[in-house]
Amino acid sequence: MKQELFEDLASQKILLKEMNSELKKRVDSLETDTVNLEQDVLEKKKIIDELREDKKVLAGLLRSEPRKNKILRNVTIVVALGLAVFIFISYVPSDLQSFYNSDNAPLKTQYLVQNLKSNTVDTWKPWHLVSNQALNINIVNADKVSKEKIAAIKDAILSEESVKIDNSLVGRGPVGTVSVYYKGWQGAIQDMQTEKTLFHIPTKFNIIESPTEEGDITIVLTSLEDPDGFSGYTKNITDGQETLKSSITIYDVDNLSPGRLGAIVRHEFGHALGLGHSTDEEDLMHYVIQTNFPFISDCDVNALKDLYNGKDLSDVACGPQKSV
Repeated sequence: MKQELFEDLASQKILLKEMNSELKKRVDSLETDTVNLEQDVLEKKKIIDELREDKKVLAGLLRSEPRKNKILRNVTIVVALGLAVFIFISYVPSDLQSFYNSDNAPLKTQYLVQNLKSNTVDTWKPWHLVSNQALNINIVNADKVSKEKIAAIKDAILSEESVKIDNSLVGRGPVGTVSVYYKGWQGAIQDMQTEKTLFHIPTKFNIIESPTEEGDITIVLTSLEDPDGFSGYTKNITDGQETLKSSITIYDVDNLSPGRLGAIVRHEFGHALGLGHSTDEEDLMHYVIQTNFPFISDCDVNALKDLYNGKDLSDVACGPQKSV
């Protein structure tokens, strides 16, 4: 009996010892957590104190002369634009980035409208097509350039892809608001197929590769440089108020990346459809392609609608894009 009692007491002693050890571990852990919490509180207090000091500095700047206020605003704008650029680049598809990764020198362009009944005029003329009539586009010397460049030309015309661009990057709105631009003319005007206009807007394009100059619109690629420094040139043959034929010449094509070649073709094809130059420096149809985002805007599409509704315009005046 006594033996059993001794064994029970020994067992309880061992259990109490284990419990005491576990409690000691928990106390040590709590003490460690307390120390870490105190350090964290001190760090947070230090950050708060630094923020208060920064607030005092900013308040002093805001109370100083206008020049300092202007500097502060400029710094804020630069930081905001940098953030917007980072956000934009993070979601631009890789096949759209070749334009930005190449030499971004401005691309000079020009166009000419030759009226068979009068002298050369700087104006717009629509195509007079029947419903669902396709325009035939002929890349005359496609065998002279790489497949990648031919693909860029076709994409500038046929692509239905769109890209969202932060309005702050083109001076059309605050950071965080975006507008939709189009990579190809087919995609830009595909929604206009059901709209009724005075003249049928070209919505179908058939691209061929023939060494002859057959086709409604011809695209000639040359390795020669234009003596006036132009990258592209479009000549429209018209009869009265009707465009009959259009010829596009792209210069120095050997030294153009696919992205820059696509931008020039996209611009010149706008002329071939009847658009003149835009007054907006950030628009694709500006006479010098100097924007970092050479895509088709809603402004260009709306100008095309006005043209084919019979309005006599000379410039595309672009306002703010429709934000999404």
